[in-house]
Amino acid sequence: TMDGWGSLTMLIKRQNAEKYRKAQLRYDLQKRKEDFLNHEGTGSELTFPEVSEFEMEKIKAEIRANLKKERIKNRFISFWILVAVISFVAWFINAKTGAITEFLR
Repeated sequence: TMDGWGSLTMLIKRQNAEKYRKAQLRYDLQKRKEDFLNHEGTGSELTFPEVSEFEMEKIKAEIRANLKKERIKNRFISFWILVAVISFVAWFINAKTGAITEFLR
């Protein structure tokens, strides 16, 4: 018989094809998961060159010096940003109320 889907056999074929496609997707996904888990430990480790104790201490000292420079630079920048913000707030309050100008007279 013909209805909205075409013949009944076509409907059944379409449903079976959809089931097969879903089953195939599930299988592929499971296979990918298993492959990933099986190969996870191999080849993913990073290899670092061997470094002598003296070179390691030198590298650590260099990193510490860079961190100290960065910390000083960040504090310097933060200080000037704070000065700018306080100056702006003082200027804004003075512009609105004139309190600072009155206080300084």
